[in-house]
Amino acid sequence: MAHDTRAISAGIDSYLSSSAEAAPSDAAAEQLRRQVEETMAVDVEDPEFLDALDVVGEFWDGNTAENRRNLRSDLERRTVEQAEGFVRTFAPLRDALLKAEENAAKMETACAKSVADLKANDAEARKAVAAHDALCAQRDALLKERAAKLAYRAAYELSANDAAALGAAGFEARGSDADAFFAALDKAAEAADGVREAAADPDAFRLANPGALVPEGDEAEALLQKLDAATDAPYRKLFEFAARALGRGAASAAEAAAKAEVAEAAASDPRHPLRRAPTALKK
Repeated sequence: MAHDTRAISAGIDSYLSSSAEAAPSDAAAEQLRRQVEETMAVDVEDPEFLDALDVVGEFWDGNTAENRRNLRSDLERRTVEQAEGFVRTFAPLRDALLKAEENAAKMETACAKSVADLKANDAEARKAVAAHDALCAQRDALLKERAAKLAYRAAYELSANDAAALGAAGFEARGSDADAFFAALDKAAEAADGVREAAADPDAFRLANPGALVPEGDEAEALLQKLDAATDAPYRKLFEFAARALGRGAASAAEAAAKAEVAEAAASDPRHPLRRAPTALKK
């Protein structure tokens, strides 16, 4: 609601100057004028002003001098009562929020502990994986070493079956005993050749046989001595057999003829011991 403040101010000045005896001082008059002007400048149609009037209307009990005096205290009291009511209303929410903060702090502590445990477990797992990998590498190295040793023994040593074949009787006959005997002699000859080849140039042998064990030095000499010891008696026995079969030491013509027939039969049979003996003796 708009007001003509100039007209009101003029009216106030007229009122103040109408009676010299009752007129207030200039300072008091000016203060009163300002208060009246401020009051009249209030827009009574403002929504906030109307809301304030509605609030006051809830407890306003008439426009009396006492009510006007108590208006400020009544407003302050109601403000305090409303604030206390607000506090009472939201106290459970405040307690719930405090409890939630406490639970969140506990959860944060538990999460931090879980993270630390996970890191520790991860470190232990990594150690276990590293140990497993190391064991696997060690196992592979041992398997490789074992395979190399087995290949070494197979190439340069005679097996128990080979030794038994060389020591068994009956190689003079055509059959499995003769096959095993000559196969063992061939293996011993090949093993001795391999030892000599490796010992002659170990570096070249390593390049040609990556990962293989190389017999050299005293070890090579020991292998050759062992092979010689295993084949010395069989070679001597084979030489004597060949000499007898080819007619050496025949006591009569008939015996010599019989040995000649045996030699002729050996010539037509590649598996005959007499035909295989010269080849074995040459090795």
